[in-house]
Formats: sequence, C-alpha cells, structure tokens
Amino acid sequence: MLLTRITFDPQKEEGKPYIRELQIPVATVVSMFAEGMRDQEVLNAFPGLEKEDIQEALYYAAQAIQYNGENQELLQKISRKKKFALSLSQLPYVSDEEQKDIEEYMGVSPNFDRDDYIDMTAWVNNEANLE
Repeated sequence: MLLTRITFDPQKEEGKPYIRELQIPVATVVSMFAEGMRDQEVLNAFPGLEKEDIQEALYYAAQAIQYNGENQELLQKISRKKKFALSLSQLPYVSDEEQKDIEEYMGVSPNFDRDDYIDMTAWVNNEANLE
C-alpha cells in the first residue's frame, strides 16, 4: 500500500506521522481503535477525516510494528556496541609490558596467582570489532 495520506514534517506534531493537512496524529487514530471505537465514531470525532485515512493510519501502525520487530536484533546490537564503547572509555588499557612495569614498581602480593584471573583481552578485542 502506498502511503499517500500520512505526512511527516519535523516542524509539525514533533515530527510524528499525522494524517494529511488535518494534522491528526496517526497515534491518536490508532489509540481510538484500541479503546474500542468503531470507524464511524472516529470519523465523527474528526470532521474531514475519511475512511481511507483510517485504513492508511492502521496500515502505517502495522508496518511500524513489523519494522520494529524485524530490526529489534539490530537495535539491540547497536545498543550493546554503544554501551561497550562507553565502558571501554572508562577502563584504562594496560599492555603486558606496562603491567610488568607496574608489578616491578608496586610489587606483587605473595598470594597473587595469575591462574586465578581471566585474561579478557580476546573478549575485549572481539567486542570492540562489532560491526
């Protein structure tokens, strides 16, 4: 279905989709149906609104939900990548050579056993290279 009745304008309705020049938000029409109103009740509530406007608003809402569902995994991956980048910016990187220098300068606890710790270098490198 070609959307000819749904309009987007960043200067109007906060950039949210609305119906033609009537400037009735698509979300308003969909919400009215969710509340149990019928076609005629919605049409009566907005003079100038046509049945085709309602059909297109409902179609738009369905497409938006489907699009969001199909791209949810991508959105989660992007979100994860952003969170990971933020966490990396908060953690200083210390090379093996720098770690040795620190240990020489500060000393090492007699209870320290390198086998008790997990080397996360590969994990960090893998996460940092997410595409």
